[in-house]
Formats: sequence, structure tokens, C-alpha cells
Amino acid sequence: MNNNFEQRNELLQFIWRWKLLSTAAICAKFFPLLKPYSAYQRLNRLERNGFIKAVRSSIDSEQTWTLTAKGFSIVKEMLPELKESGFKSEKIDHDQIVTAVHLGEQIFDCRPDIISFTEQELRRYDPEFYPRQIPKTKIHRPDGYWIASNGSQSKL
Repeated sequence: MNNNFEQRNELLQFIWRWKLLSTAAICAKFFPLLKPYSAYQRLNRLERNGFIKAVRSSIDSEQTWTLTAKGFSIVKEMLPELKESGFKSEKIDHDQIVTAVHLGEQIFDCRPDIISFTEQELRRYDPEFYPRQIPKTKIHRPDGYWIASNGSQSKL
């Protein structure tokens, strides 16, 4: 498979997990060696091709990127069967804050000892696909979890 398609698909799946992402977060994760303008042009190309779209929150004037139906159709092929199909953010302001808190500095220093499991995954995946540490309850769905591991133990 073409490396550009693999990177595009990985980027689309990452956006799906978080519902929306800032340009800075996408650039840090997927285009760390590019100048910001070059990375932004790649995002614009994905938007022109109908895979993502820019949205703005009322928190700040920065745009964030979210999937379109076309982008989700690609991501859906890479996921296990979903109990509920979907990809959109219902509350852009809220999801922008949650994503910033969850990713934080990890976006720059991906730590293999910390795994994030997002609200999107909690909502869409059947509990059989949850990591073993995640409660399999329908009573409350938080904005996500972190699983921290030191090799022999893990904490939620």
C-alpha cells in the first residue's frame, strides 16, 4: 500500500478517536519535520478531497479538524464492528478541551507506558474490544481513560 495512503488513513483514524483535533496537534503527531505551513497545506488537501473539514469552537479562533462522512467511511473499514456508528462531535467546545487534557504533552512525547482510551471508543466499541482495565459498565461513560503501566502493573 502506498505510504501516503497509510499515513492518511492513520491520521483519519486518529481524528476519529478524538472527534476533533487542532492543527497544532495533528502537525506534532503526523508532520513533526514539516514547517507548519506545509503541514497545514496537507490538511487543506485532505479537506479539498472531502475527508476532513475545519470547524471552529467558541473557545478560541483556532480551527480544529473533524471527519466528514467520506473520511469516516475509510476509518470504519479499519475498526472492529461498531455497536453504534458515528464520528461527529456533539459539543465542539467540550471535546476540544477534553482532547487537549487527554493528549497534553503526550502528543509531543508519545509514551508507550500510557494508553488513552477515548470517549469515542467507549461509545462506539462493543465492550469486548475494551482493554481489560476499562470497566464494562453502561452506568456512566466518562470522557475517556488513561491506562498507565510500569511493565508489571497498570493503573486506570
